[in-house]
Parts: sequence; structure tokens; C-alpha cells
Amino acid sequence: MSVDCTKIYIESAKRTESNDFETILKRLSSEKIIRLLHAAMGICTEAGELLDNLKQHIFYGKSLDEVNLIEESGDLFWYLAILHDVVGEKSFNRTLELNIRKLRYRYGEKFSSEGAINRVLIDEKLILTHPSETEPFEGERNMASYTTLPFYCTNCGEEFQAKDAGDFHVENSLYCTELKERFRVDIRGSGEKVWSNSNLTFDTEEEARKYVFDLFARWFGFDAYRIVPASTPRNENIKTEDVRRI
Repeated sequence: MSVDCTKIYIESAKRTESNDFETILKRLSSEKIIRLLHAAMGICTEAGELLDNLKQHIFYGKSLDEVNLIEESGDLFWYLAILHDVVGEKSFNRTLELNIRKLRYRYGEKFSSEGAINRVLIDEKLILTHPSETEPFEGERNMASYTTLPFYCTNCGEEFQAKDAGDFHVENSLYCTELKERFRVDIRGSGEKVWSNSNLTFDTEEEARKYVFDLFARWFGFDAYRIVPASTPRNENIKTEDVRRI
């Protein structure tokens, strides 16, 4: 008798569903969240309609409807206006200005592949959250290390200043000088040649190992794993000597 893999997959998916519906309904009782949800749904809907216009032109040979492109763009602006109002922005001006500042910091005067790949997300976040304090440092890469703004350690949660950090920029997270090495689980799906992983980290190798076998009990989509320090580069090619089979 053959195994129904789709049934196993659906049951496994259900185990990872966020199903605390009572709490979710409480969150949805907020007028702010309802308005933001309406705006986000509308943005996705209108973007889909705009994309459908291009799809029908490119793949079906229909005439490109440029009037519709402008119409859908206007609808997108309507939903963006609602979103801005909800978060207290009464104009698009500040959003546009900060967006350009962020992109100028990332690329300089023009686009480059290197700038797109080697982004310093902490610095870009600072430009958006503390625009006046970060302006003097925007010529420096890793400018978070030069500021006196408070941060919270990704590892221990304590407040500290980035300029006093030890290894302040790891995976675009901020760590204080009390950083302890944590562990990460990498897994191999069937036939994959590169390790897959998530942002989960563990205090000890034993905690990481327990997670592996708990995961395997719920999901049969991988056949090997390794436990490595969390600072290990991601997306490494799989080497035979690193593999631990389930």
C-alpha cells in the first residue's frame, strides 16, 4: 500500500500553524490593525491587477493597457494613503525622503550589484528610525558603530551603545560584549547540495540536538543534519564529513 505523502505533508503543516485563534481575534479587535490589514490587502490586490495587465500583454498578446496601469497605480496610492494615516504620517514627503536617503546610503550615486548584495541592514534601519542622529555618519559603512544611540542585545536583551559593542554586526544583528557562542541546526533535504537553516539558535548543542529529533518526528522532509556555531556562514555546500544522518 503506497504512502499518501500529501496527507502526511498537510498534517505536518497543521502542526506549525499559528492556531491561538482567541489571541488572534483579540489582535483583530484593534481598529488600527483592521485598518492596516485593509490597506495591506488592498495594496496586494491592486499590485496583482497591475501585474495581470502585464501578464496578459506579455504572454497572451493583448494590447498593453496603459490607462489601466495608471488606474491601478492610483488605487495603490489610495491604500498607501490609508496606511500612512494609520501610522500618523499625514504626507508622503517624509517617506519618499527617507527612502532616497536609504538608497543613497546603500548604493552611493548609482546602483551596483555589490551594494545590493552587501547591505548593512542595521544602518539602513537607523536611517529610518533616527534620521537626524544618523545624518552625520551616512558616509561610513557600519555607521552603527559610530553612533551613541541605544540598542538592545540580540543575545541577552540588555541595552547598550553600539560603539561599545564587541562584535556589533553579525548577520545584521547587534550583540553586546557579553556575546556567548550559540548553536544552529543545518538540515539537508532530499537531494539538496546546500545546507538549509533558519534563524533559530540554541544555548547548547544538546538543545539543538533535541530540536532536530523533535523536528524529524513531525516532518520527514530531511535526511541529515549538522550542529554548528551560529556564526558559521550560511548556505554552505554540503561536505560528506559534516553529515549526521537521522
